[in-house]
Amino acid sequence: TTLYTENAKGHDEIMDYPSIWQSLSLPEAAPLAGDTHADVAILGSGVCGLLTAYRLWEQGVTSLAVLDSGALCDGATAHTTAKITSQHAVRYDRLLRGMGQALARQYATANQQAVEQYAELVQALEIDCAFTRCESMVYARTAEDAAKLEKELDAAAALGLPATFAQENELPFPVERCLRFANQAHF
Repeated sequence: TTLYTENAKGHDEIMDYPSIWQSLSLPEAAPLAGDTHADVAILGSGVCGLLTAYRLWEQGVTSLAVLDSGALCDGATAHTTAKITSQHAVRYDRLLRGMGQALARQYATANQQAVEQYAELVQALEIDCAFTRCESMVYARTAEDAAKLEKELDAAAALGLPATFAQENELPFPVERCLRFANQAHF
């Protein structure tokens, strides 16, 4: 699992832990033999690349190639926790301040729509992947971080995201505050 935390300078730090996905044996794709032609080349064979290829195929694009320098699903997908959410740490307040309302709303809307598109795809294709609707929470352990969650809630609300403060949580340790995003998912 790759955990993203915000460091003192307000930048994401990455902490890498082995993910369950890294222990799976996935099919191997053969290297390209010689030249090939495709109208569309997709770089990356993770969830994003494969979903992009699928969506293009749905729209009638049949001449496409999914290219990767490594093994199938071995990049960001290999490090995922399989959460499907529009909530990504404490990001929306920073986006609003740095990018403005229009771009922050575009990002928020795209992420929330992606949650719904996953649900639709799993149902339509009858994919057996333990897809489950759930809440997503980000929590604060200090008063300083709780103040950041206050700003994040304001930003999420301004962007139309399903965020509220949670009165209860299932965490096995005390926290100052929990910001809850409803109607998210995991598989």
